[in-house]
Amino acid sequence: PHVPACLLKIWLSEIREPVVLPDYYQHITTHCRDWQTLQGIINALPEVHRHTMLFLIQFLQTVASQEDTKMDIKNLAIVMAPSLCRCPSSDVMMAMRQAMLECEFVVSLLTNVQQSK
Repeated sequence: PHVPACLLKIWLSEIREPVVLPDYYQHITTHCRDWQTLQGIINALPEVHRHTMLFLIQFLQTVASQEDTKMDIKNLAIVMAPSLCRCPSSDVMMAMRQAMLECEFVVSLLTNVQQSK
């Protein structure tokens, strides 16, 4: 299970544009606890980014729901948030503060996005 997870994180970190585009970054970190506002922001993402994010979130929900995993929603958010959301600031202290908000954003997604059947 470690190799596919590493490949996914490498792919996400090396794609030209992050899943959450820089134009949306401030919005998702500001509203990371407000699901209604986040839904609007997610719906405003370009189609490819929106579909990629929703597919990844649904995949991560499946991972979290497995009985034999140690990766609960919080752990998945900690691991995946930096790959989905790239803090545009080069200030290390700002990036550290933003990392907590990025995690809260991913937890909101993992908690609230409806899984398709």
